[in-house]
Amino acid sequence: MFCPECGQQNREDHNFCQHCGAGLSTSRSTVVRRSRRKALLISIVAIVVIFSSVFYFFFAMGKGICGTYIFQDPQQPVQVFIELKEDNTVFQGFSFRWKVEANKIVFITETDSAEVHIEGDRIIGKTGVTDVTGSVVSEIGKRDGAKPIKSSQGRLWSAYFDQRSGLLIEFKEDGIVKEGYLGKYESKGDTLTLYFKNPKGKEESIKCKITGNTITLNKMVFVKYKV
Repeated sequence: MFCPECGQQNREDHNFCQHCGAGLSTSRSTVVRRSRRKALLISIVAIVVIFSSVFYFFFAMGKGICGTYIFQDPQQPVQVFIELKEDNTVFQGFSFRWKVEANKIVFITETDSAEVHIEGDRIIGKTGVTDVTGSVVSEIGKRDGAKPIKSSQGRLWSAYFDQRSGLLIEFKEDGIVKEGYLGKYESKGDTLTLYFKNPKGKEESIKCKITGNTITLNKMVFVKYKV
């Protein structure tokens, strides 16, 4: 025990300093309080570290997979993508170019083109005709929250959605359009499960493997797009 007054060392069982006579009981209680405070601080730090680890594992790590994953194949006339969003929805489909001609929208790929017509806040495809993605676009209404897109017609919106099938079409002002299906997803370990509606409205699941910045779906490897 060191004396708080003169700094000389004393035996632990002494109540007074053998050198200057100062009381040592106050010093002893101070040491005990400091030890308790140190133990409490260590406990708090440990709890914070554990909580942070749990939060990262269940939330931050899950959010880290969000983004757009692209399958790049030079033989594909369109770009295939999987987009994981923070609200646990997934948008899977194709992207290609578009332009407006009179009252119709023309979808353009390197090898083909297809068109749909604009009627008010809807886009309507020709009966029995499929577009470049193979989806039958009969009639799709403007999606809630869609913004107007600048066009010669002034009637084009940024997104169209079909609640029954989950078909979503998003137009970008840079001339790119994304078409595909909107669903939900969940991830456990390296397994990513996608949920979409089939043509009858029944939900079906697709299992993928997610590793780092890649998603493997069947034999297709999607790489996370970096801006």
